[in-house]
Amino acid sequence: IIQNLVAYANKYKISNVCIGLSGGIDSALTAALFRDAGYHVIGVTMPINQIEDETDRGVETAQALGIVRKQSSLANPQASVVPPASVGKAG
Repeated sequence: IIQNLVAYANKYKISNVCIGLSGGIDSALTAALFRDAGYHVIGVTMPINQIEDETDRGVETAQALGIVRKQSSLANPQASVVPPASVGKAG
């Protein structure tokens, strides 16, 4: 997998990736693979009305991998698109 990521970077002349860190194993593994392939990885946590521990795991992942982490809360934009009172109601 890492060799393929390196070949892709060389072919398309890219070296930076932005990966959403959910706190789960899938995003952690993806970030680690890109980092090991030599990419500059930016991990993004995007909390949206979730348990704080989930966001914390994304933060811990970035720290453990030694990658840059940014956070962008999606709670307010989501509330403006889907009002809380309408969530779960059938049309």
